[in-house]
Amino acid sequence: MTGHDERPDDPRWELTLEIAGKLWLYGEHVIEIDPVPAQEFVDVQWAARQAGRLIGVRTELDIVPTGGGSSTVVVRITYSDPDGRGLIRAQDGLDALVRSVREQQAARDSLSRGRVRSKRPWPPPSSPS
Repeated sequence: MTGHDERPDDPRWELTLEIAGKLWLYGEHVIEIDPVPAQEFVDVQWAARQAGRLIGVRTELDIVPTGGGSSTVVVRITYSDPDGRGLIRAQDGLDALVRSVREQQAARDSLSRGRVRSKRPWPPPSSPS
């Protein structure tokens, strides 16, 4: 996919899911960022593309300076659905994502059940006085 770390707990995935949700519900997501340093700008572009992949569409980014002496830009993320099957692909992609998250949670839960949570013994029952 890309050179980025692609763990679901990566903060870029949170942005990806936010963008995917807004695209799904509203057809666009708008964010204002400072493109310097470039990493945040690159992360937004990466997340937008991944969001499109999740919902089965191709994302498009429109980048406009905010003006007024500010160094920030407004990034408007939209999508195109050339074959009209985007919503079907989106549902399939979201279903796959939900399955993946549930599998990871189940694996994490089974690991945590095997761990000792406390090394303190339970207090002995108190004797009647």
